[in-house]
Amino acid sequence: MFLIAACGYSYFLYLAAVFTTIQQADAMKYIPFGGLLLLGLMFLHSCGSSAFEETKRKAEQGDADAQCQLAIMYREGDGTTQDYGKAREWYEKSAAQGNADAQYDLGYMYDEGISVPTDKEKAREWYEKSAAQGDVNALNNLGLMYLRGEGVEQDFERGHGYLSQSAEQGDAAAQFNLGLMYNNGAGVDQDFAKAREWYEKSAAQGHAGAQNNLGLLYWSGEGVEVNHRLAVQWFGKAAEQGEVNAQCMLGAAYLLGDGVEQDPERGYELLRASAEEDVPLAQYYLGVMYENGDVVEQDDEQSRLWYARSAERGNERAQLELGRIYLEGRGVPRDVEEGRKWVRLAMDNGNEEAKTYWEEKGL
Repeated sequence: MFLIAACGYSYFLYLAAVFTTIQQADAMKYIPFGGLLLLGLMFLHSCGSSAFEETKRKAEQGDADAQCQLAIMYREGDGTTQDYGKAREWYEKSAAQGNADAQYDLGYMYDEGISVPTDKEKAREWYEKSAAQGDVNALNNLGLMYLRGEGVEQDFERGHGYLSQSAEQGDAAAQFNLGLMYNNGAGVDQDFAKAREWYEKSAAQGHAGAQNNLGLLYWSGEGVEVNHRLAVQWFGKAAEQGEVNAQCMLGAAYLLGDGVEQDPERGYELLRASAEEDVPLAQYYLGVMYENGDVVEQDDEQSRLWYARSAERGNERAQLELGRIYLEGRGVPRDVEEGRKWVRLAMDNGNEEAKTYWEEKGL
């Protein structure tokens, strides 16, 4: 770390000298600025290589922290060519000496199948070793494994326990996951107030998922009083980080002027971005917009395409609309069987309007 800092400091001094020289020059055309800058970049690169070599030297001498750092450098391609295989080898050496960070990262490699075949049991074993030392990331991931029954028999109580240990140490991901448990009543009694508490802690640390879900609570009034303006604020924070579900909700709010000054164009932009990321609700809204010619030109084909993408991902309102399109032959040849299929799916997914439509049409 000191070597990197020293090199960075020296590099900035070097650049300062370059610019000073240029400012003092009588004829700038004689100053090879590009060459000087290239030399500076080469100098900084050599510092990175030196840091790598120094870390490698310590790692080869058995320093567990250096071994873990070397693994990270191979993983990130920092000062060397990226090499996940070598990263795993050095993680293994460090983890064997009890380094909690290496144990977690090694568990993650097995969890995600990075340079090794996916092996949930090995992932769990390494997470357990790291979690035993209090590593919040390992505690969180181990909790999720117990909730999902991955590499271990499903056990909501143990999953909740591990998540709680991590969340109480301030881990934003674990706080979000605990909020989800209470929000959905997964392994615990459903409790929107507790969900809100954990979402708030996580959202305050910038967790986009928690910000979005907190917005949803305020939007629907679950565990809190309905407050669409506050909901929009949370959707905005999450959307700025690229949270696609928040982009959908924020887009709908702008489209309708609900909780924010109406701006249909901005609403369309957000909904389009979300729909392109396969958020079913956003795709449904685009279908409606193209069907009615709201903000965009009316286009039956575009409407059908967006309804279809949404319907295929389970949105029951889109399934109903797609069924109507085929039954009524709007922009497509009339196809009773295809129409019946989509209306039936909407009914199966609990859409009451689909049931009424089915009965009225005698389907």
